Amino acid sequence: MTPRKRNWLQRMFGNPEQNSSHRSGESQPAHPGVHNEETGTPPEPDHLGDPHPVFTELTMRQAMAMEEQLRRSLEERGFAVEFEDYSVKFARSENQTRTMGLDNLPRLLAQLDDFDAEMPETVDEFVGNLVAAMDSPRLPDAEFYAAMRVRLAPMDQKGNEDFGKDSPLRPFSEDAFIRLVLDTEQSIQSLTTPALEDRGPVEDLYRMGYRNLWQELVDSDMSFSEYAPNKDNPDEKCWLLEGTNFFIGSAPLFLEELFERNAPHVDRSNGLIFAMPFRHVTIAREVTNGSDLMNSIGLMASLAAELYTTQPGAVSPRLHLMHMGEVETFTNVVWGQGNSRQAEIHIKPNAYLMGRISDGLDDGPEGPEGPVL
Repeated sequence: MTPRKRNWLQRMFGNPEQNSSHRSGESQPAHPGVHNEETGTPPEPDHLGDPHPVFTELTMRQAMAMEEQLRRSLEERGFAVEFEDYSVKFARSENQTRTMGLDNLPRLLAQLDDFDAEMPETVDEFVGNLVAAMDSPRLPDAEFYAAMRVRLAPMDQKGNEDFGKDSPLRPFSEDAFIRLVLDTEQSIQSLTTPALEDRGPVEDLYRMGYRNLWQELVDSDMSFSEYAPNKDNPDEKCWLLEGTNFFIGSAPLFLEELFERNAPHVDRSNGLIFAMPFRHVTIAREVTNGSDLMNSIGLMASLAAELYTTQPGAVSPRLHLMHMGEVETFTNVVWGQGNSRQAEIHIKPNAYLMGRISDGLDDGPEGPEGPVL
């Protein structure tokens, strides 16, 4: 590879010697509407039809109606309620305060055909399922083991819990972790260390969770289809794993096996690239080379960011490389300030991916005209 082509690749993707691991002091992406020191507090809209500064998927009027219905549904069930930006605290006593994140509910409500007519019932059902799961009695061991799953969760849901031998959490990537959960009729409950007491060794519980997740994915309505929106370049493509099941966003835990089952002709020997933007979708493709790989990475990065911002159950908008038993995150997303949904997508492949991209580029020393990501 000539020095001039290497310079073009550096302009396109950044320094190939830099990896994607987070460095101390590196700024993190700010989610639209989040109040922080860098972006400042978004100004309050003057009109009820303007986007809400926190729940940007809804207008001011819709967000106020959602909060009022949440308060009503919780108070009818005997809870005191307090709202805090992206969450609501509720308690029946001072010693039993719980926090419910509101990341998913506004996105769910934004998809309703008739917000005013459907919102009250949707919110009340949401609260009812949550409270029913909280108040459910301790399950017998057999039912508990059958309901166990592992799933991928965004790192901002980790809280103060640590990874460890007896922890229900395991590391996965820079932006996501593996968590033991309980899949009940009412909801998917995140399991805590106290909830695992007297249930047996945690390693055995993980084996059950993985086995149950595999069966969940195999038995689900998950489709495995090729996505190639550019008719002029059919090799700019990826695979979409999607369906109604809440665990399809955790498919990267079995990505090799799912490719073998659904697309055995795909050559996975050079690795796989994937993203899990939200709970119902995983995006993936095999590592090839040249402009096909480069353009497909751009396609996947844009698609993942778009799905992440518009769908409930968000996991991560970032791309990952699975190669030689390792998972490495190699993109980042920096969101626009305030109510803007615009984002800058930063792509920094490691040396291996840079080599695969440069292999097969024969467009001259300057390289082809690439998209600005």
